[in-house]
Amino acid sequence: MKKTAAFFDFDGTITSQDSFWLFLKHTVPGVHLARGACVLSPFLLAYFCGRYDDALIKEKVLTRFYQGWTKRAMENAGCKLNEQVFPGILRPAAMERIAWHRAQGHRLFLVTASPEEWTLPFAQMYGMECIATRLEYCCGRFTGRLAGQNCRGPEKVRRIRALLPDIEEFETYAYGDTKGDLPMLEFADHAMFRPFRDEA
Repeated sequence: MKKTAAFFDFDGTITSQDSFWLFLKHTVPGVHLARGACVLSPFLLAYFCGRYDDALIKEKVLTRFYQGWTKRAMENAGCKLNEQVFPGILRPAAMERIAWHRAQGHRLFLVTASPEEWTLPFAQMYGMECIATRLEYCCGRFTGRLAGQNCRGPEKVRRIRALLPDIEEFETYAYGDTKGDLPMLEFADHAMFRPFRDEA
């Protein structure tokens, strides 16, 4: 019998809010966040106008607020976000679908552009394997750069294929909500775009 794998985007698909923004909000004091946003405003404006790359704006923001943080501090903040914030923003229908796949014995994957520091704990909590953006550390401290590519668009499919070289032997499901998920959705046998949006 053919094996089955299900790939879930995180932000906007499983959650009702963006986890990157929530991580900022809950780890950076309001005054520092406002000041940093002012400094970054030209880059943010260019990004929202489509003239700045996703990976570059992510590095700009991460460098501004987290460069020099220890890996342990980043991971602790991610675990705290999972404990204190995520339970209130998870889409019930998405969680039911994850539970359904798990009950069928399917392999479950969280495939997200958000960093591993807060998506890996979530994935482990719900029996999922995590394919996420990785941050670069040197001597245990965050450099401000990404380690490898931003896990978005074609990179999602590349990372899936790297982890599952026998992917053709699987029946695949994919769930996503933005254009950054389209290559993954087009790649899957069964694709669902914004499937859980009929709830708050």
